[in-house]
Amino acid sequence: MSPRTERVLFWLAVIGLLALHMVGFGQGDAPLLFGWVPADLAYRVLWMGLAAAVVFWMTGRLWPDHD
Repeated sequence: MSPRTERVLFWLAVIGLLALHMVGFGQGDAPLLFGWVPADLAYRVLWMGLAAAVVFWMTGRLWPDHD
């Protein structure tokens, strides 16, 4: 994959994460996931995992390696 394509995908991922960050919902009457995890908490944990993956991608592949 070319560096330009990878940078475009990175910025699309960042914009997607920003949009997903704005999504808010309450638990309401929905059942708990696995019997103990509220859906809104599971959503936020998943979002943080995706954000961490984007950070690892950014620091591992997209930053130039200067000595």
